[in-house]
Amino acid sequence: MTPLRVFRAATQTNAELLGLAREVGSIEPGKRANLLLLRANPTQTIQAYDEIVKVIVRGKVLDREELAAGR
Repeated sequence: MTPLRVFRAATQTNAELLGLAREVGSIEPGKRANLLLLRANPTQTIQAYDEIVKVIVRGKVLDREELAAGR
């Protein structure tokens, strides 16, 4: 599988299969905003997931230190 197909499978395709595409699976106004901010482009290389910069969960931004501390 290409990195782009992995990315789509983990986001948009899963949301569609679970019947949740109106709530999650893409970045659009009105959808839940749980995001990974990565240093590299995950549609170009699967190793991009090894370099998480920040995570946004329920609107709260967590940086690397907070993630490491389990907050």
